[in-house]
Amino acid sequence: MDERGNLKDFEFLLGSARETIEGIIRATLRVSLSRSDGRRDNEDALDIKQAVELQLWEKYIRSRDESGGEAIRDFQNYAAVATYHVCYDHLRRKNPEWCSLKNRLRYFLENREGFAVWESECRELVCGFVSWQYRKKHAVGLETLEALENLKPGKHLKRMNSEDWAELHEAIFKQTAIPVRLDDLVHFIAELFGVRDRQETTDSSAGEERTKTPVYDLLRQNLSPEEGQAIKEFLERLWAEIRRLRPNQRKAYLLNFADGDIQVFPWNGIACVSEIGAALEISDEQFERLWQEMSSADRPPLAAAYDERFAFLWLFLPLKDSTIASMLGGTVSQVAGLRRLAREALAKRMREFGMKKD
Repeated sequence: MDERGNLKDFEFLLGSARETIEGIIRATLRVSLSRSDGRRDNEDALDIKQAVELQLWEKYIRSRDESGGEAIRDFQNYAAVATYHVCYDHLRRKNPEWCSLKNRLRYFLENREGFAVWESECRELVCGFVSWQYRKKHAVGLETLEALENLKPGKHLKRMNSEDWAELHEAIFKQTAIPVRLDDLVHFIAELFGVRDRQETTDSSAGEERTKTPVYDLLRQNLSPEEGQAIKEFLERLWAEIRRLRPNQRKAYLLNFADGDIQVFPWNGIACVSEIGAALEISDEQFERLWQEMSSADRPPLAAAYDERFAFLWLFLPLKDSTIASMLGGTVSQVAGLRRLAREALAKRMREFGMKKD
């Protein structure tokens, strides 16, 4: 088929997925996507929409070339996954502290008994008491949360322990009495604790450059070029040592990455998402088990291509240990043991690396 025919077919597919793409961008970035909305966040979101469409076009052309004319099997689902990736990468670059808080809260709610995070019928992540998970309840938004009473935290964010978080979430959910959109909960708790991300500087070239810096600049800020290079060398060696781990240790370690945000590797050009997926070496059978662990609302048809499967799975990292255990055909304690062994091996090898550097 010539390029004109390809473009016509692509425009048809894109038209069928456009509502999904725009809905995800509006909900995730909290923008209107209206051409008359001149706010910086909305203008950024319009650029993101174009970036998603370009990425989909490139993927569509590659899939036609590689498969001899066969297009992506589930274009709408692939478009949704791609849009989430681009939106979350944007948020992580712009709001690292907010994203860190979101990861922390999601991990807590998914692993603390009595609470849960799940996907609503509208494909939004919502949270609440675990008993609400299978009831058809609408989720409340930020306006309802901001009207809640007697929820001033008694501790600094860094001093909050598991019991403190449980008490705070229980107080919130008892007052709402219905599920809460996860992003709205994160915004609300960020306000409670005064979490503020750095603001973009729009009137100087220095400000523009700063917004392009990888989020791992939490370590790189105010560092000399030599110090920045040392950190990159450390990450490169760490990734090399992770790849040397035994396969199940690597899975337990990376799928529930407890030593920071796994995005540190893509952010710094150490390993892209597909390279991380390749290093995990998840078998077809293990993918099948993971898909069975997801609710029917979460999971798309199991794609044929490994990269497409892992791209979707990436959105759900970190996985719960119970999910990893099901994938590996073991127990939660075995997964924890594999991760402990992985961390001990990495710590030893990185110490040796440090001594050689000295």
